[in-house]
Amino acid sequence: MEKIHLALLEFYSKNGYAFNKSTYTFKKNQNEVSWTIRSKYPQSNLFRPLLVIRNQEIIQFLNSVEGINVNMTSKHGQSIKLAHDFEVYEFDKSPFVYSGNYGIESSIYSYEVEESTDLTPIVEDHISFMEKVGFKYFEALITVKGINEYFNDRLLELSDEVFEDATKKEETGDSFQKEEVLSAIVSAHVEKDERLNEIIERYKKLYSDNNWYLQDIEKLVEFLNKNQ
Repeated sequence: MEKIHLALLEFYSKNGYAFNKSTYTFKKNQNEVSWTIRSKYPQSNLFRPLLVIRNQEIIQFLNSVEGINVNMTSKHGQSIKLAHDFEVYEFDKSPFVYSGNYGIESSIYSYEVEESTDLTPIVEDHISFMEKVGFKYFEALITVKGINEYFNDRLLELSDEVFEDATKKEETGDSFQKEEVLSAIVSAHVEKDERLNEIIERYKKLYSDNNWYLQDIEKLVEFLNKNQ
């Protein structure tokens, strides 16, 4: 266990999370916050916390479809993009954010820890992020209904311009992971969402040029049609 994990242990324990020493992960039910070392340097370690949701109902459903194999529902690094999704902007100026030449939403959020590093600012920044963004993300996707609303409402709000402009279409498509798209379709099916057909067609249109996504979408739709 690294000293940063020890420093975070009280916060996560207080919120019902258990620490897995072998994976450097704080876990509570379907939610995980991974604090693995992303890069090792001679004098320091670099951390980029990763937030993962594993809804077992949806995962089991998807894995019953021949040719589809998933182990998570959604995952996001601690990032400005995720904060903006929840209309939180105060972390734009965090000293642990590097925006480079690609704009704040494409910034890198990371913590570099040396032996002599004062961990207090890192711990305070991460705790603040989790309280204002991370836990809200977990809460939003805690149920199948929430997963349906979180992804599919966002999908259906996309303007026609997104689908007509190749660059915007690609950028928007990249904002959804394949597991999220498949989980979103399953959640709409389980919830008997009247918008299901529209949701499916929109995902197909969004990924019409991406066979890696489209092939699994087609497999899932075929399965749903056979097992309605």
